[in-house]
Order: sequence, then structure tokens, then C-alpha cells
Amino acid sequence: MADIRVALVDGQVMMRESLAAQLDRAEGIRVVWQGSEGVDLLTYYASCLAADRPQVVVMAVWLQGKTGVTTTKRIKKLNQSIRVIGLTLVPDMQVVRLMMEAGAYGCVQKTEQFSVLTDLIRASWYGTDPTDPATRAALDDYFRKRKAWPTASGLPADDRTVNIMLTVREHEVLRYVCHAYDNRTIGLCLGISGRTVQTHLTHIYGKLRVRGRAEAILVALRNQWISLEF
Repeated sequence: MADIRVALVDGQVMMRESLAAQLDRAEGIRVVWQGSEGVDLLTYYASCLAADRPQVVVMAVWLQGKTGVTTTKRIKKLNQSIRVIGLTLVPDMQVVRLMMEAGAYGCVQKTEQFSVLTDLIRASWYGTDPTDPATRAALDDYFRKRKAWPTASGLPADDRTVNIMLTVREHEVLRYVCHAYDNRTIGLCLGISGRTVQTHLTHIYGKLRVRGRAEAILVALRNQWISLEF
């Protein structure tokens, strides 16, 4: 049986190269391409011979502060039969859901055993189910629990919604803060340092005229700037 041809997309170079080496040693799997950006994968896919094209793409769901959702949609548009598996550093069910809606087979955390990923690669290519049952079950359970919350925000909105001009990155940081992520984890998700996260928070606090994290969360949820559905 021919090896499954795999492409690997992850901006964390050392982690990606280490993972590529492990995958190359796994039975029945061969890494044919690796890179940091989704656009580079698309360029490679369009230019190489059909016999060399990857059959499975293993892709970090966060790429340089962006999600892999767009790349998933575009690669699936090029070839509907290609399988995409998302790699997540921290659980981010909203992004996982968007990846699945874009056509990904499933997602796996980087903290899982290596065998979990190799099993998922084989199941995605040789299996008959179009989506990973474990990923689908985790999503269903997560959003079922979300629906049990009393309201979408957990707090009533003020009569007058206040509009604050946050930058795109500030809004991203505030969104993670509202989901109880610490600075280090936010930095890992967005591809920036914890110190840069704190700088963004200082700007956010100033614009919102609040004294810290708790007040920022309260203001954001009351004015419905942030959806807890992520």
C-alpha cells in the first residue's frame, strides 16, 4: 500500500520540523512538503504534479495570528477529496468548529500523544466517515454546555451600547481575556509575546476607562462586543 502523502503547515519552525521528522518515520506516512504559511501550501499544490500532491494536510489552526480556516476552504476548493487535520495548542472550540465547517476532517491538540495524530491521518484517508467522530463529539458536548448558560453574554446589555474604537488585535486580545486566557496563552494563540499582550491590554484598559481585567470583561460583555461563542 502506498504511503499517505502529507503536507505540514505550522509557523513554529522547530516544532514543525520535529513533527515532520516523526511523521516520516511513521509507517505508511510520507511528508512531501512543509512550510509556515497557508498561501505557500496553495502555491505548492497548484504547481506540483498530481502524483506528488499531498493527500492529507496537517495545519496549525493559528497561523501568524490568523486562523487556518481560509486555507482549509481554499485547499478543499482545489480538491474536495483532500483531508485537513487542524493542530491546536490550546482548546479553541469556536475555531475548531469553523475549521470543521470549512471542510476539515478533525482537529487534535499538540499536547496529545503522537500516535493520536498518526491514527487520525490514517483514519482521515482510509476511513469512510467524512469527519472525525471524536472531534465532532467534543464540539457537540462543548456547545451543549454553552446553551445551558442563562444568556448569550451572561449579563444583560446596557440600554445604550457604547462603541469603543479598538484595533483588530486589541479586539482579539479582549476576546481571549473574556474567555479567561492568561497573557502567555493569548500570546501563543496570536503568535506574539506575553509582554506585547500586556501592552495591548494597557491600551484596552485606557480606551475602556477600566482598572483591570475583571472590569474590562464586565464592560465587554455588558455591551455585547464579545460573544462567548467565540
